[in-house]
Amino acid sequence: MKMNKLILSAIVTTLISSTVFGGPLNTKVVAGDASWVAHADIDAILTSELGKMFLAAAEEKEGFAKGIEMMKKQVGCDPLNDIRGITVYGPRLGDRDAVVVVDATVAGDKLIDLLKEKESYKSEEYGRHVVHHWTEVKKHSDEAENSYACFYDNKTVVIATGLKRLQAGLDVLDGKADNLAKTNAIESLPEVGKGAFFVLAADKIAFPKGKAPRAAILQRVSAVSVQGGEVDGGMFMSASVLAGSEKDAVNMRKFIQGFLALGEMLRQQEKFADLQDLGEKIDVGGEGKEVRVNAAIPVKSVIRILTFMEAYRKEFGPRNRHSGRGDTEMME
Repeated sequence: MKMNKLILSAIVTTLISSTVFGGPLNTKVVAGDASWVAHADIDAILTSELGKMFLAAAEEKEGFAKGIEMMKKQVGCDPLNDIRGITVYGPRLGDRDAVVVVDATVAGDKLIDLLKEKESYKSEEYGRHVVHHWTEVKKHSDEAENSYACFYDNKTVVIATGLKRLQAGLDVLDGKADNLAKTNAIESLPEVGKGAFFVLAADKIAFPKGKAPRAAILQRVSAVSVQGGEVDGGMFMSASVLAGSEKDAVNMRKFIQGFLALGEMLRQQEKFADLQDLGEKIDVGGEGKEVRVNAAIPVKSVIRILTFMEAYRKEFGPRNRHSGRGDTEMME
């Protein structure tokens, strides 16, 4: 019983909160009035050189293979083969009000059996669909969160944070409501490039308020688009931010360029010798209120960076940072 709850919670949490989002973005599954959308092509991620590296590292971890087999047996889903893509959209990025459309092959009956073990579980009909509802208590809090899901067909699962939001999402799939392919409502949505396995576009953003410099900068962003992927042995990332004013845009460009300059200073140290050629592959630009950042880095260099960061984390991890060792030695 306890194991079933852990498995179910892991699946639902992954699908709802994933920053990894088969195939290219399909705007026909997104509501026509959405102001933001994110999509991850899981197939493309797992077949990329970078994805293969992460997968190989995961397979070396104790319990990984056992966990995959347990999910296959109890849930009827192999996350490495059966989940092809994830699309998330909503009315305002940053608010907990969204729809998740999962392109996956899952054993719906097994998942429903797991849901029914929850005391809070309920179900109701919506047209020809069955909507499943349950609550989860937040970690480190007594507050309960509602979740709603529908197994739309044998390859599509729809999850939402509210009943009306889920019903609206089902209406889009049924063709009863406009989709994004018809309305083109998200003006910041870029033309997705070849090899892209992640795309995010948002015209309305709700960034949390805070006193930190990063929070102050983010609050001046009115729209954003990001896409990244891998093509011809290289990783690419393209980002565009629309600032609230031209002055804000100038400050953002200076902030990013300053961050890159700091990185350049660090790369001149002998311990960072392997990373000295990377700064030239990142370009910062834009005009007026727009800030653009484009990066093109060979996959081998990206793997080099990640390997270096992992080694650095182990040597100057949280334990050493608390003692002040990490910060001191980094600048020596």
